[in-house]
Amino acid sequence: MSDSNHDKKKKLSGYQNLIRKRKQEEQRNKNATKISKYFTAQPSTSKQSLETETSHVIDESVIKSDSKNASCSDDAAEVTSVPVPDTPSSPSRQLSSPIPTFSKDDPGAWPEVLNATLIQYLIENTIKQIKQYNFPRDSSGRKFSEYYYERHLGNGEKYHREWLLYSVSKNADYCFCCKLFESKHKNKFCEGISDWQHLALYCSRHEKSSAHFNNYKKWTDLCHALKNKNTIDSIQQKLLEVEKQRWYDVIKRIIYVVQFLSTQNMAFRGQSQKLYDRNNGNFLKCIEMLGKFDLSMTEHIRRVTNDTDFKNMPTYLGDKIQNEIIDILGNQIQHFILNLCRINKYFSIILDCTPDVSHVEQISIIIRFVNFNTETRKLETREHFLAFCPIIDTTGAGLTSFILEKLDNINLDINNLRGQGYDNGSNMRGKNNGLQKRLLDLNPRAFYVPCASHSLNLIVNDAANLNHHTTGFFCIVQELYKYFSSSAKRWDLLKKYVINLTLKPLSETRWSSRIDAIKPLFTNLPKIYDALYEISNNISYDQKAKYDAKCLAEKICTFSFICSLNVWHIILTKVNFVSKILQSVDMNMQVALDALTELKKFLIKIRTDTNFEEIVSDAKKIAEKLDVKPEFETSRSRPLRRRKTPKSFDYEHEDHTINDPKTSFKINVFFYILDQALSSVDERFDLLNNHNDVFNFLFNLSDDQDQSRLRRSCHRLQEKLSANDSLDINADDLCEEIMSCQPFFKKLSNDVVKILEFIYLNNLTAVCPNITIALRIMLTMPVTVASAERSFSKLKLIKNYLRSTMSQERLTNLATISIEEAILDHKDIHETIKDFANKKARKVEIL
Repeated sequence: MSDSNHDKKKKLSGYQNLIRKRKQEEQRNKNATKISKYFTAQPSTSKQSLETETSHVIDESVIKSDSKNASCSDDAAEVTSVPVPDTPSSPSRQLSSPIPTFSKDDPGAWPEVLNATLIQYLIENTIKQIKQYNFPRDSSGRKFSEYYYERHLGNGEKYHREWLLYSVSKNADYCFCCKLFESKHKNKFCEGISDWQHLALYCSRHEKSSAHFNNYKKWTDLCHALKNKNTIDSIQQKLLEVEKQRWYDVIKRIIYVVQFLSTQNMAFRGQSQKLYDRNNGNFLKCIEMLGKFDLSMTEHIRRVTNDTDFKNMPTYLGDKIQNEIIDILGNQIQHFILNLCRINKYFSIILDCTPDVSHVEQISIIIRFVNFNTETRKLETREHFLAFCPIIDTTGAGLTSFILEKLDNINLDINNLRGQGYDNGSNMRGKNNGLQKRLLDLNPRAFYVPCASHSLNLIVNDAANLNHHTTGFFCIVQELYKYFSSSAKRWDLLKKYVINLTLKPLSETRWSSRIDAIKPLFTNLPKIYDALYEISNNISYDQKAKYDAKCLAEKICTFSFICSLNVWHIILTKVNFVSKILQSVDMNMQVALDALTELKKFLIKIRTDTNFEEIVSDAKKIAEKLDVKPEFETSRSRPLRRRKTPKSFDYEHEDHTINDPKTSFKINVFFYILDQALSSVDERFDLLNNHNDVFNFLFNLSDDQDQSRLRRSCHRLQEKLSANDSLDINADDLCEEIMSCQPFFKKLSNDVVKILEFIYLNNLTAVCPNITIALRIMLTMPVTVASAERSFSKLKLIKNYLRSTMSQERLTNLATISIEEAILDHKDIHETIKDFANKKARKVEIL
């Protein structure tokens, strides 16, 4: 056998095989680095995001993009932290280099082979030297010291050895730059040194060696290149950054379009899901409009519609993407509200129910709490919408089960519930089996406060349905509206006479409906009469319409009707003013009781003969314009009267009827209405007055109070705020705090909101914690459910008859975005894009 053939068959030595394997491994790492830099999500350039990334270990991730056509049905497409889908310059798979999990501050835990991606990561993220650590001793009692982190020269100067790192896991020292770049001849500082006796000598020799100098030079050069983006693949990196920025801009605009349509309660989709098709919906029409002015969206539309090179690129314009963005925005708002509520601990719930267009009973959940805004330095009483939920079992037991489950799902402790606000439905306010009673059994400190606005509306209902005089008056008012509104021709004629105000209908539930219906009549009664007179004498109208117009004209041309109109206008104007006050979000018990007290004083004040004469005098002025005699009419027909009953005893008083029409109107209408209203005020607001008896002393913190009486009030409040051996406040401490802080509250006029704000502004919460807690609980208690009623307006706009099949989750998210628009305006769009990217990202193993 020849020598040449012998050389061919000769096997490589072990050392040669080792060298060959190392070269193959290095080549694979280089190739992996070249391909990975196109697809790995680049770390944020901001300082905050860089610090956040360095505090976490590196995870292996792969981002996949599903390609679909340009018909906007590409919702399964995936995005990284900035979505970069498939382009002609990037493969269909977005891969990140396989990076094992390790701690970057521990060089002993680093992998044996460091590829370019790991090296770049370690250089870009500063490695911290271990300091202030109890370094372990070896068998000879020696240990590493922070002294070695500095190089001491003969002239006394010191230089920091930033290359020297200590490994906690290995209890050894390493050279950072040699660990990264030394590949051929591993020195001791690459493998770790734990010889503490000779460490100073090893450090001195190592930092003077040529190998260390070369590796240190590579380290500094690469740091400078990465900082200035002058690496070998800088061109590809710049192209990738441009593409990433383009996709960032596209997603940003899509999110803003979704936010705009949601806040305006507009529908998203139409009959088509393609760009530039007719009836393709508001969302795609907004995208098309942006494409006419915005360069980023113009380029995106061009790619997904015209350019064949990008025909498989995802568009992110489909319906599933819209739902995901709506879900993200809704969840962000809800998380913000719930986190703020948990910080402030005490909260109240406000509930109300209404059927939607698809005949599903929807319950609106509102949460109320007190918060001190550190940015504006203002105290805020906040009421926030949480959700619309379908409810089937509307009994007290069913509602209780629903509320307990809902509070558990959103992680709110029922023991922190301090208020319940409902309307006057028996299933909610029932004393035995109502929702409020069942929650009070679970938490005695969850005070129930009936809605003040509903109660005020019921007071008006009680007075309006008092007798046939008041009932007949509002029947005439409703007949006038029905008569004119049932015909466009008659309504047009009415508008010719009445320009500023038009007739309004009555409503049993709308709180301001009666004053809205009374005001046009009070202002334009002669003109309304002229319209009725013209219809009754116009041959173009049929006989029935003419007869009805004549009958209505006769009804309103009575002095009793005119006086009733004046009486109700005076009463309802004041009631409506109080109702508007009670509907504000920052309403509290103190303001509500003050407003109701003023209303009661007003009703008592006008219940006099003098005021009645003034009302009659004003009615005569209107009667003159209508050519009506200013006299109260007697009944033209025989009136119904009570049958005379025989007297059993001679001393029994015989009933006498009132023959004077004016006196009869004053007693049976004017005084009767006011008496019923005053009686209803005391009855309807009895529970609110009971709560006032407990918290009333807190309304007088600026005034000098008797100490013994104050102490009794504090103990009573402590008893109310106690349950299951748990105390919200300490009565004795509360009394001492009030007595001590009273001089500071003198200039605050007993305004509990200003007092609590003063405590926060001056950092007195630690000095008077019991006052702070008591005022927070009192302000947390709801007085009205107006916020829940307002949410129903959004419900009717969002879920209308054209969108009746909307899912419950989408309904809740759209309502949350629309109602809590102010919160969304302050949210960072970058956080939304980040959440969207995380939702679309997928992590898979790379073989």
